[in-house]
Amino acid sequence: MKRLLFPLLLLVACATTTGAKKDRDVDTVGRAFHNTVALQTESGRTFCSGVIVERRVLTAWHCVEDGEAVWVSTIDGRWEAALDVADTIEDLALLVPADGRDLPKGVRLARKAPSFADDIWVIGHSLGDYDYSITKGIVSHPRRTNGIFGGLWMQHDAGTIGGNSGGPVLNKHGRLVGIISFGVVSSTYCSGLCLGRTYQDTHMRGAVHFDSVRSILTR
Repeated sequence: MKRLLFPLLLLVACATTTGAKKDRDVDTVGRAFHNTVALQTESGRTFCSGVIVERRVLTAWHCVEDGEAVWVSTIDGRWEAALDVADTIEDLALLVPADGRDLPKGVRLARKAPSFADDIWVIGHSLGDYDYSITKGIVSHPRRTNGIFGGLWMQHDAGTIGGNSGGPVLNKHGRLVGIISFGVVSSTYCSGLCLGRTYQDTHMRGAVHFDSVRSILTR
Protein backbone atom coordinates (compact mmCIF):
# COMPACT_ATOMS: atom_id res chain seq x y z
CA MET A 1 0.00 0.00 0.00
CA LYS A 2 2.78 2.42 0.86
CA ARG A 3 4.47 1.68 -2.46
CA LEU A 4 1.33 2.80 -4.30
CA LEU A 5 0.78 5.91 -2.17
CA PHE A 6 3.69 7.98 -3.50
CA PRO A 7 2.93 7.46 -7.24
CA LEU A 8 -0.70 8.29 -6.54
CA LEU A 9 0.17 11.52 -4.77
CA LEU A 10 2.57 12.43 -7.59
CA LEU A 11 -0.16 11.88 -10.18
CA VAL A 12 -2.60 14.07 -8.25
CA ALA A 13 0.03 16.81 -7.89
CA CYS A 14 0.77 16.77 -11.63
CA ALA A 15 -2.93 16.95 -12.49
CA THR A 16 -3.43 19.83 -10.06
CA THR A 17 -0.45 21.72 -11.48
CA THR A 18 -1.66 21.25 -15.06
CA GLY A 19 -5.13 22.45 -14.14
CA ALA A 20 -3.73 25.48 -12.31
CA LYS A 21 -1.62 26.40 -15.35
CA LYS A 22 -4.66 26.28 -17.64
CA ASP A 23 -6.58 28.45 -15.18
CA ARG A 24 -3.75 30.99 -15.14
CA ASP A 25 -3.71 31.14 -18.94
CA VAL A 26 -7.45 31.79 -19.08
CA ASP A 27 -7.20 34.40 -16.30
CA THR A 28 -4.49 36.35 -18.09
CA VAL A 29 -6.52 36.44 -21.29
CA GLY A 30 -9.59 37.41 -19.27
CA ARG A 31 -7.81 40.52 -18.02
CA ALA A 32 -7.75 41.81 -21.61
CA PHE A 33 -11.56 42.14 -21.51
CA HIS A 34 -11.19 45.37 -19.55
CA ASN A 35 -9.07 46.88 -22.33
CA THR A 36 -11.18 45.70 -25.28
CA VAL A 37 -13.39 48.52 -26.54
CA ALA A 38 -16.32 48.98 -28.92
CA LEU A 39 -16.23 51.50 -31.77
CA GLN A 40 -19.64 53.10 -32.12
CA THR A 41 -21.54 55.71 -34.08
CA GLU A 42 -22.79 58.74 -32.19
CA SER A 43 -26.17 57.01 -31.84
CA GLY A 44 -24.51 54.08 -30.05
CA ARG A 45 -24.46 51.43 -32.79
CA THR A 46 -21.37 49.22 -32.46
CA PHE A 47 -19.65 48.51 -35.78
CA CYS A 48 -16.09 47.46 -34.85
CA SER A 49 -13.81 46.58 -31.96
CA GLY A 50 -10.50 47.91 -30.67
CA VAL A 51 -8.06 47.50 -27.83
CA ILE A 52 -6.26 49.89 -25.49
CA VAL A 53 -2.51 49.45 -25.75
CA GLU A 54 0.14 51.90 -24.56
CA ARG A 55 -2.53 54.49 -23.68
CA ARG A 56 -4.08 54.62 -27.17
CA VAL A 57 -6.79 52.60 -28.91
CA LEU A 58 -5.51 50.31 -31.64
CA THR A 59 -8.00 49.15 -34.26
CA ALA A 60 -8.27 48.30 -37.96
CA TRP A 61 -7.94 51.15 -40.45
CA HIS A 62 -10.92 49.96 -42.50
CA CYS A 63 -13.12 50.57 -39.44
CA VAL A 64 -12.47 54.32 -39.50
CA GLU A 65 -11.43 55.06 -43.08
CA ASP A 66 -14.73 56.69 -44.05
CA GLY A 67 -13.94 59.66 -41.81
CA GLU A 68 -17.21 59.52 -39.87
CA ALA A 69 -17.24 60.43 -36.17
CA VAL A 70 -16.21 57.51 -33.96
CA TRP A 71 -17.15 57.01 -30.34
CA VAL A 72 -15.24 54.59 -28.13
CA SER A 73 -17.17 52.65 -25.50
CA THR A 74 -15.12 51.14 -22.67
CA ILE A 75 -16.02 49.41 -19.44
CA ASP A 76 -15.44 52.78 -17.71
CA GLY A 77 -17.30 55.11 -20.06
CA ARG A 78 -17.75 56.48 -23.58
CA TRP A 79 -15.91 59.22 -25.42
CA GLU A 80 -15.40 60.65 -28.90
CA ALA A 81 -12.19 59.57 -30.63
CA ALA A 82 -9.71 61.42 -32.79
CA LEU A 83 -7.43 59.73 -35.32
CA ASP A 84 -3.82 59.82 -34.15
CA VAL A 85 -1.92 57.56 -36.59
CA ALA A 86 -3.06 55.55 -39.60
CA ASP A 87 -1.35 52.86 -41.66
CA THR A 88 -3.52 52.29 -44.72
CA ILE A 89 -1.32 49.49 -46.07
CA GLU A 90 -1.22 47.39 -42.89
CA ASP A 91 -4.88 48.14 -42.01
CA LEU A 92 -4.12 49.73 -38.65
CA ALA A 93 -5.18 52.92 -36.89
CA LEU A 94 -4.48 54.50 -33.51
CA LEU A 95 -7.17 56.58 -31.83
CA VAL A 96 -6.96 58.98 -28.90
CA PRO A 97 -9.68 60.72 -26.85
CA ALA A 98 -10.78 63.96 -28.51
CA ASP A 99 -11.13 65.56 -25.06
CA GLY A 100 -7.53 64.74 -24.11
CA ARG A 101 -8.38 62.40 -21.23
CA ASP A 102 -5.78 59.89 -20.08
CA LEU A 103 -6.17 56.22 -20.93
CA PRO A 104 -4.81 53.27 -18.96
CA LYS A 105 -1.65 51.50 -20.05
CA GLY A 106 -3.75 48.72 -21.60
CA VAL A 107 -2.74 45.27 -22.75
CA ARG A 108 0.91 44.38 -23.07
CA LEU A 109 2.53 43.66 -26.40
CA ALA A 110 3.95 40.16 -26.79
CA ARG A 111 7.71 39.71 -26.93
CA LYS A 112 7.59 37.98 -30.31
CA ALA A 113 5.24 36.84 -33.05
CA PRO A 114 3.48 33.49 -32.59
CA SER A 115 4.47 30.38 -34.54
CA PHE A 116 2.65 27.60 -36.37
CA ALA A 117 -0.18 26.02 -34.32
CA ASP A 118 0.25 28.36 -31.33
CA ASP A 119 -2.95 28.91 -29.33
CA ILE A 120 -4.61 32.32 -29.68
CA TRP A 121 -7.68 34.06 -28.28
CA VAL A 122 -9.78 36.75 -29.97
CA ILE A 123 -11.99 39.24 -28.12
CA GLY A 124 -14.49 41.47 -29.88
CA HIS A 125 -18.05 42.64 -30.33
CA SER A 126 -19.47 40.13 -32.80
CA LEU A 127 -22.07 41.56 -35.21
CA GLY A 128 -22.11 44.67 -33.02
CA ASP A 129 -24.69 42.97 -30.79
CA TYR A 130 -22.78 40.21 -28.99
CA ASP A 131 -20.36 42.31 -26.98
CA TYR A 132 -17.23 40.90 -25.36
CA SER A 133 -17.32 37.60 -27.26
CA ILE A 134 -14.20 35.47 -26.95
CA THR A 135 -13.14 32.70 -29.31
CA LYS A 136 -10.12 30.44 -29.37
CA GLY A 137 -8.10 29.07 -32.27
CA ILE A 138 -4.62 28.33 -33.53
CA VAL A 139 -2.19 30.07 -35.84
CA SER A 140 -2.63 28.41 -39.23
CA HIS A 141 0.27 30.32 -40.79
CA PRO A 142 2.26 32.94 -38.86
CA ARG A 143 3.30 35.17 -41.76
CA ARG A 144 1.60 35.82 -45.08
CA THR A 145 1.82 38.73 -47.51
CA ASN A 146 -0.76 40.80 -49.41
CA GLY A 147 -3.43 41.30 -46.77
CA ILE A 148 -6.63 43.26 -47.23
CA PHE A 149 -4.70 46.38 -48.29
CA GLY A 150 -1.38 44.74 -49.11
CA GLY A 151 0.33 44.39 -45.73
CA LEU A 152 1.57 41.43 -43.73
CA TRP A 153 -0.96 39.19 -42.02
CA MET A 154 -1.28 36.14 -39.82
CA GLN A 155 -3.66 33.35 -40.81
CA HIS A 156 -5.69 31.79 -37.97
CA ASP A 157 -8.91 29.84 -37.43
CA ALA A 158 -10.45 31.56 -34.38
CA GLY A 159 -14.10 32.38 -35.02
CA THR A 160 -14.69 35.99 -36.11
CA ILE A 161 -17.49 37.83 -37.87
CA GLY A 162 -18.51 41.42 -38.61
CA GLY A 163 -17.98 43.57 -35.52
CA ASN A 164 -14.81 41.70 -34.56
CA SER A 165 -12.68 43.81 -36.91
CA GLY A 166 -10.08 45.80 -35.00
CA GLY A 167 -10.25 43.55 -31.95
CA PRO A 168 -7.20 42.05 -30.25
CA VAL A 169 -5.59 38.70 -30.97
CA LEU A 170 -3.90 37.45 -27.80
CA ASN A 171 -1.43 34.72 -27.00
CA LYS A 172 -1.87 32.35 -24.06
CA HIS A 173 -0.26 34.90 -21.74
CA GLY A 174 -2.86 37.54 -22.64
CA ARG A 175 -0.37 39.59 -24.66
CA LEU A 176 -1.19 41.24 -27.96
CA VAL A 177 0.03 39.46 -31.10
CA GLY A 178 -2.28 40.86 -33.79
CA ILE A 179 -5.40 42.81 -34.75
CA ILE A 180 -8.40 41.25 -36.50
CA SER A 181 -8.58 42.43 -40.09
CA PHE A 182 -10.62 40.15 -42.37
CA GLY A 183 -12.14 36.74 -43.03
CA VAL A 184 -12.38 34.72 -46.24
CA VAL A 185 -15.48 33.14 -47.72
CA SER A 186 -15.75 31.31 -51.02
CA SER A 187 -18.60 31.38 -53.51
CA THR A 188 -19.99 28.15 -54.93
CA TYR A 189 -22.65 27.33 -57.47
CA CYS A 190 -25.30 24.70 -56.97
CA SER A 191 -28.51 23.65 -58.62
CA GLY A 192 -31.96 22.91 -57.28
CA LEU A 193 -33.04 24.61 -54.07
CA CYS A 194 -29.88 26.78 -53.87
CA LEU A 195 -31.11 28.85 -56.81
CA GLY A 196 -27.66 29.91 -57.95
CA ARG A 197 -24.70 31.11 -55.91
CA THR A 198 -24.11 30.36 -52.23
CA TYR A 199 -21.25 31.28 -49.92
CA GLN A 200 -19.23 28.95 -47.75
CA ASP A 201 -17.18 29.88 -44.70
CA THR A 202 -13.59 28.77 -45.28
CA HIS A 203 -12.59 29.09 -41.61
CA MET A 204 -9.66 31.17 -42.86
CA ARG A 205 -9.17 34.44 -40.97
CA GLY A 206 -6.65 37.21 -41.25
CA ALA A 207 -5.10 39.31 -38.49
CA VAL A 208 -2.64 42.15 -38.98
CA HIS A 209 0.81 40.73 -38.35
CA PHE A 210 2.61 41.26 -35.03
CA ASP A 211 5.50 43.09 -36.73
CA SER A 212 3.11 45.69 -38.16
CA VAL A 213 1.39 46.11 -34.78
CA ARG A 214 4.70 46.65 -33.04
CA SER A 215 5.79 49.13 -35.72
CA ILE A 216 2.75 51.42 -35.51
CA LEU A 217 3.00 51.62 -31.72
CA THR A 218 6.37 53.36 -32.05
CA ARG A 219 4.91 56.27 -34.05
